[in-house]
Amino acid sequence: MPRAAGLVLVALVAALIIPTSVMAAKADRYTDTSTQLWCGELMSDAGTAYATAWLSDRGETFADLGFWAAPATRETSPVTWAGWSNDTLMSDDGSTLKITFGVYGFNEGDVDDPSDLVFIGDGTLTALLTPAGDAETYSGNDQFGNHHSRSSGSFQAYAVTGSLDLPTGISFDLAGCEAFRMTDKWFSNNPAKSVSHSSELHVSCGWSTEDGYVGLVASETALGTKADLWLETADSFLYGSGSASLNRSAFEAAFDLYPSGTMGQSPPGPPRRAPCCRGWIGSANPRSSAMVASPSRDSCSASLAA
Repeated sequence: MPRAAGLVLVALVAALIIPTSVMAAKADRYTDTSTQLWCGELMSDAGTAYATAWLSDRGETFADLGFWAAPATRETSPVTWAGWSNDTLMSDDGSTLKITFGVYGFNEGDVDDPSDLVFIGDGTLTALLTPAGDAETYSGNDQFGNHHSRSSGSFQAYAVTGSLDLPTGISFDLAGCEAFRMTDKWFSNNPAKSVSHSSELHVSCGWSTEDGYVGLVASETALGTKADLWLETADSFLYGSGSASLNRSAFEAAFDLYPSGTMGQSPPGPPRRAPCCRGWIGSANPRSSAMVASPSRDSCSASLAA
């Protein structure tokens, strides 16, 4: 006859309150609207070019361009001219973008040596931005204890028309360029004290029979319920994770057991089935952990015995 040696159920309910001495600070707030333009492959009889721009209402702006004079291409040749700009103007209504570039060539074609730069002249990008469809919006809230944050924003795509004009009369149509505008708002409070609460329930079983040893652990947290079981005999070690139902008064789970080392793989043959494990959990002081021997130990061990 199998002999049940021991079964322990551990119930833990924890409440955690952590005060701090940090003085409350002013809430953090952030607001930003940024516009991005991307022209990946501009083409004309003079050659090919690209242009990009990024600007923010927080005063940050950057734009650059590259030009390959025909018959050179960006896939096979160094760039012929390059341009950079921090001089970007956006109309008050956000519909027009104008960028002035300083355009440079390279002595002997050495694009890696800044001292080899030769100023060619100014280039200008002028773009009209027309909304393409409705703006997409998002919002969210987050809370950890008494810490709160919230965010919101929008994304608007635009159709682009206009031109990129380079020195010596070279011009590119901006049709086919992409542009979008993002608006972000974020808020977070700064309370003087941090207060958080957590509640967890843990179950641990272990018992021996004439055929071997069985071990079980399970937990129920805010992230969900999980359970693991292992079975050790003289010639095998089986392990499995199973679905579980767990609360303060009862526990039940079912497992498919596989040889150790084959979890997530396809071991030969069907798994060994551990039909169920049931236990009764006694009452416990919610401010401390309690170790309670289960009166259902024999029925639990009988269903799991090898």
